[in-house]
Amino acid sequence: MAKQKKAKLKDSITFEGDTKAIIPKLRRLLKQKEMVTVADKNLKEMKTDYAEAENEVFIMMEREGIQAINIEKKTMYRNVQVWMNVLKDKKEKAYEWLKTNGYEDLFYETINNRTLSSVLKEFVVEGGEIPADLINVKTTNKIGIRKS
Repeated sequence: MAKQKKAKLKDSITFEGDTKAIIPKLRRLLKQKEMVTVADKNLKEMKTDYAEAENEVFIMMEREGIQAINIEKKTMYRNVQVWMNVLKDKKEKAYEWLKTNGYEDLFYETINNRTLSSVLKEFVVEGGEIPADLINVKTTNKIGIRKS
């Protein structure tokens, strides 16, 4: 018979059972984690390759004066997207410029969710209660993996 162990988890849930039954599942998690890591790397490479090919085709179409082409029941067309953001080291000056030029409606108060979670977890540990009608609390169960 497998060795029985009693483990106390961080959230005070106790487990009494066959720890040998958990080992194959943990091994499967490790294998799945490796597969996800490889898939993420492959996806990143594929996105890079796609972006390079897309740029090459865009330049070719532009050079030939072609805005759109119908191919395989799809319309493929040139599209220029422009994205802007404030330079971090010039934030105050940029905000002043935006407000001066009539863009004050772009500004609104925000709270960083990670910081909020961290601060409120500590608040709960110290005995505080989170108002459920104001703050959404979502709990997920995860298995951490680190080198031992």
